Amino acid sequence: MRLSQVALFFAAAYLIGCTPSETPEDILKKSRQVILDQTVFTYDFQYLAKYFDNTDTLNVNGNVVLYRVPSDSTLGYHTRIASTNQQGGLTEHYFNGRECTIVDHEQQSVLIDSPDSNGTGVPGAGFISGNYISGALCRVLTAEDPFNMQNDDVSWNYLGLKEISGEPCHHFEGTDPDQGDYADFVTTYFISASSYLPVQRTFSVRYVPEDTYQYNELTMRFNRTPEEGALNSVAQANYPDHYQVNYYKATDYKEVPLLEVGTKPANFTLPIMLGEGNISLEELRGKIVLLDFWYVSCAPCKKAIPHLQALHRKYAGSDVVVLGVNPVDADRSDQELQKFFGIYGMTYPNVLDSGRTATSQMNVRAYPTLYLLDREGKVYWSHVGFSEEMMAMVDEKVVELLGQASE
Repeated sequence: MRLSQVALFFAAAYLIGCTPSETPEDILKKSRQVILDQTVFTYDFQYLAKYFDNTDTLNVNGNVVLYRVPSDSTLGYHTRIASTNQQGGLTEHYFNGRECTIVDHEQQSVLIDSPDSNGTGVPGAGFISGNYISGALCRVLTAEDPFNMQNDDVSWNYLGLKEISGEPCHHFEGTDPDQGDYADFVTTYFISASSYLPVQRTFSVRYVPEDTYQYNELTMRFNRTPEEGALNSVAQANYPDHYQVNYYKATDYKEVPLLEVGTKPANFTLPIMLGEGNISLEELRGKIVLLDFWYVSCAPCKKAIPHLQALHRKYAGSDVVVLGVNPVDADRSDQELQKFFGIYGMTYPNVLDSGRTATSQMNVRAYPTLYLLDREGKVYWSHVGFSEEMMAMVDEKVVELLGQASE
């Protein structure tokens, strides 16, 4: 943490928040110590999230019981998260150190992830991450260095006192250095002036190529729960006997490999994105076809697009066709897609696989997935993921196929 940034607000801090014997750094240290000294946290929360697109803001309300267990090597805590979505559906996530259980009361279903069911021998904690779940579990309650005070790249500014949900709070704003295509990282904490527990955390970041933002906001209201009561509430998931119980099995992508070299994929006919008509695989027979399975919010897919566009330009007028296949973005408006295509300069054809017909028959499980088909429509080469080396290899394989045609 860079103290010079905090020091800029030191004089003002005496007037608007800190006591004469308490510096902004003291507040962060005291908050950290209060957190580390406490074993049980229970709080009601509201979690808001706006992602890098035009979807509506996620709004989830719920309650968290978090029991710190330093001896737990998986997460370091056990927890129960009860959340209600915007439609009123109640879901509970439990992790007790052995297994993770998700109880969906709306669907009357239960999903259990345990060492036995997932085949890994590791306690099931896979569902205590991602989306709003990781957001609801406030990082400062689970991290040894919750405010990154040991990180010299993080700068904290003290902005004085501000009321959050009627409670006076110390307002801190932190910034991080830009990282590649991501910039303007800003994290804010509002720390209770009385309890020194966090009351609200916000995070925002800008994705530079598209000039879009992601924003998360977690507001907490802490409750007092006896330690024994908290432990009991996270020890075992509770649900009616008539609920349908399923056991999670980790996907082994090796069980569903990509189509083998020499395989001729079944024909598909799909509508052109931002255009009229359809494109079928059959009509491309006799050409060298590079299929790219992708979607708009896929970060590695975006990195591949400039390389695919370069190949499209390089082989324009030849028998080489670059064709994007998108199985995800059927709900996006033409205006939104046009903006995306414009930002990335995409002029090669793309089709929409809303029914996932082509995606399924070509065993696509991750993105981007690329298939290079020879003139007979057979798989010549395939790859999952993105790297600069991989894209160079695509060009080499295209040259090989062109060379075969001229022999």
